[in-house]
Amino acid sequence: MMLQIVPDGKGDENDFEHLVQLTETVKNEELFELEAEEVLYRLYHQETVQLFDPQAVEFMCGCSRDKSAAAIVSLGRDEADTILAENGNLTLHCDYCNADYVFDSIDVAALFENGAVGSNQVH
Repeated sequence: MMLQIVPDGKGDENDFEHLVQLTETVKNEELFELEAEEVLYRLYHQETVQLFDPQAVEFMCGCSRDKSAAAIVSLGRDEADTILAENGNLTLHCDYCNADYVFDSIDVAALFENGAVGSNQVH
């Protein structure tokens, strides 16, 4: 359950703390078994509650192989070659979506020789 302050110029911190205390009284069974409107009424029936229309939640990560290639180019050729010599390849990992982008020596050479990617992109 998420409780959020929406600025309206009418309340203060004590109002929010009051709502937090009310929210902490909800039981897991209520959250899992009751409709959202019923939970809201039980918790906040003496308050003004605004219920927004539901929106679909979607996971989306902005990482890509091209952005990873741009990050390699921004390292510079010497640094990229040093990493390749130490590891055999250059792997960039996105902690957000858990994707791995692996570049071998041929891939890295192509990035720098062909100028395939600009160096101003940021992951």
